[in-house]
Amino acid sequence: RVTCIYQVGGANITEVKFIDKNDVLATIISSDKDIQIEFSGYSFVNDSEFPTWDGDAAGQKFTQSQSATSNYDKANNAIHVKEGGTTLTKSGWKETKVGKIMYDGMSIILSSTASFGDSVKLRKDNKGRQVYTFTIDVKAGKSETLAYAQDDQHSVALKNSKNLLANPTQALE
Repeated sequence: RVTCIYQVGGANITEVKFIDKNDVLATIISSDKDIQIEFSGYSFVNDSEFPTWDGDAAGQKFTQSQSATSNYDKANNAIHVKEGGTTLTKSGWKETKVGKIMYDGMSIILSSTASFGDSVKLRKDNKGRQVYTFTIDVKAGKSETLAYAQDDQHSVALKNSKNLLANPTQALE
């Protein structure tokens, strides 16, 4: 558990960050004033240059393709990002091949005790990443929890996120 205390725009904000027993990353956020926080992120991409020290052509990027998808499940107040794509690989530093990224097919669920409402924006950027942006409102003296769950199965990530959000304080113990 990590507790961070911020002073932003005249508000005293406390964040308690932790990982629960089901590997869901969470943060419990509280403030002494009403605040709105915007979050944004994106699917996995590795646009670093592929190493050339053993003869590979210069200028190649690790990521070769992006096939990640995203959607907003308003009924569950959850953003679902399904990772996908290919990357350059070199098993045992021998032949260079294109293979699936390590996260291919994995589901990420972002959810909160605070409603995302109509704030969710999903788009594909120029690198092919699925970009998400959303806001949550935190009322003075009340806490809200944001959860980030990842699993090979969407249903498991969603269930784990919902379980944590049902009782964040208990999940913290």
